[in-house]
Amino acid sequence: MPATGIILAAGTALAWLTGAAPVTTLGLAPWALPGPHIPIPDLSFLTDAWIGADLATMLSVVLPISLLAVLASLQNIESAAAAGDAFPERPCLIVNGLGTLAASIFGSPFPTSIYIGHPAWKKMGARYHYSTLNGFAIALLCLSGLLTAIVWLIPVEAGITIIFWIGLIIVAQTFETAPKRHFPAAIIGLMPGIAAWVVVLASSLVAGLTTGPEGATGLNAGFLQRQSASGNFLAGGIALQQGFLLTAMLWSTMTVFILDREFSRAAVAALIAAGLAGLGLMHGYSLENGGIVVDIPLLKKLSAPETSGWLAAPAEVGGYFIAAVVFFAVHRILRQKP
Repeated sequence: MPATGIILAAGTALAWLTGAAPVTTLGLAPWALPGPHIPIPDLSFLTDAWIGADLATMLSVVLPISLLAVLASLQNIESAAAAGDAFPERPCLIVNGLGTLAASIFGSPFPTSIYIGHPAWKKMGARYHYSTLNGFAIALLCLSGLLTAIVWLIPVEAGITIIFWIGLIIVAQTFETAPKRHFPAAIIGLMPGIAAWVVVLASSLVAGLTTGPEGATGLNAGFLQRQSASGNFLAGGIALQQGFLLTAMLWSTMTVFILDREFSRAAVAALIAAGLAGLGLMHGYSLENGGIVVDIPLLKKLSAPETSGWLAAPAEVGGYFIAAVVFFAVHRILRQKP
């Protein structure tokens, strides 16, 4: 039997035994929506955003998420190659992007991505027919309205173990395929993701709480300063959360180059990190209404020219430049030796 089937069956049974199912908190009535639901194209949201000059604000969210989706797809293609199945990147990404655009025309806000967990599905015996059947099954559920019944029947907790299992397989694959000397780089690559997870937990705990005498709720500069004074550097964690996938890739890359004593390449990677941090694709954020907002100064200038500042994360940019200088210096010193 497929592992995912066992997980869903056992999780659903436990959910009904413990009272976690049926899911009534979402206000879903599984018997209300079954029937044909034909998707209707609608581009009015784009025209409204253009007329209302909201596109620049939207792009501050769309661009980082799109970039991360592309990087995630590339990582999944690389994961498949490490498992023995090489696929050409360009047609994969083009079809993936066309799928996202087609879905958006019908109102979907979700970007598509190359399927994650190739090694796990391959070990289960799945082949390309698996993806074809998967597409037909999801289309049937959505077009018939039966997805509401599925959500009512199976709570998210029943299937979350599948994601956890796929994550374990992918991390294990890293240590199976990478040279042993690069294991520290793989471990370094896990750190930004762990930090991002901790920040999400901390942010959810703080949300809605009064954080100071000024009466502001949620995250604000005063709260972060008080946390820093007590030794809890939450501001650094928030900076690490922004674009953590990019950070993980670049930190791992720099670590690999250090381990291989290719310090000039490590310096180049540090300069790339500095550029991305300056643009706001890494580390840049602002606090608004008690929450964390992505900070991309160039896009802010488009919507509000009076906005000051061109660098999203000047401290982090400076840190990466210092690292690049050190790497270049070490490279030059090593070249002087016989």
